[in-house]
This record gives sequence, C-alpha cells and structure tokens, in this order.
Amino acid sequence: ALEGNHLHLIVEANDDTALSRGMKGLAIRLARGWNKAFARRGRVFADRYHARPVTSPTQMRNTLRYVLFNHVSHSIRDWQANRGQLRQRLRFFEPDRWSSGRWHPTKSGVWVIDGSPPPAGSPLSAAKTWLAREGWLRAGGPIDPAELLDRRPPRPSRAR
Repeated sequence: ALEGNHLHLIVEANDDTALSRGMKGLAIRLARGWNKAFARRGRVFADRYHARPVTSPTQMRNTLRYVLFNHVSHSIRDWQANRGQLRQRLRFFEPDRWSSGRWHPTKSGVWVIDGSPPPAGSPLSAAKTWLAREGWLRAGGPIDPAELLDRRPPRPSRAR
C-alpha cells in the first residue's frame, strides 16, 4: 500500500540477508524512478525499512488486514453515515488503487480477501509460505472490509 510518505509491504524472504538485499534493491529502483520522473537528485527515502517478522496465523491475518485496508480505515473517520449503512457500503468498497489489494479476486462482486491466488497477469507473486498462503485463514477466515468497524478482529474458528 502506498501512503503519502511511506509504503506498507508484506514481503516473504528466505532469511534476513535476502530481505535486506531485496529491500535495498527496491529502494534504489524506486529512488531512481522517482528522481528521473521528477528531474531531481538525491535521497528519496529518509529512513531505512523497518521489518517485523510475522510468525503466527493471527499476526499474518492482522498484517494483511492492516496493509490491504489501511486506506479504508483512514477514510472511515470522515464518513457521515450510520454504522449499518456504513457496514453495507464497506463490503462494496473498492480497494486502494495503489495497493495490491485490487488484485485479489472478489466473490459475487464483494471485495473480500479470501486467500485465492492472484490472477494471471497481476504484478503479485503467489504466496510461498503456508502462513501467507493459507495459514492466516485459520485465524478468522476471509477478511471483509466491514471488519474495520469492529474494534477487534474476529476470533479464530476452532477446529472440530
């Protein structure tokens, strides 16, 4: 997700070295592109990236929810509607055009992150790890934008 002054990324890497090299390469490529587009020179990123390892299904689900729905949560503060109407509107809310969220398939026209692989031709890589591919679904199921109205994410369903 691209914000006004920073990025939110969910990155899978084999180890810290691979992550560090990948992020450095990405920062260089983005800075060169930015500087070329705006005919400028110098640093683009004021700070180094900050990594937070994700180790549990609940943490992964919360991370996906935060990154892919960040723009929606900022918009909610400005909307004037009752909670029932807002909940219905959120289910049909379009993803941020700068987010990879728009590449996640929808079901019946409802934008819900459900773990389906990205469609062919999308700029996303399919998740490699169990946690990012399907493990997070065990911590509450598909992510619905209407959850942003709730203070806490849904509790994980118990296996029977």
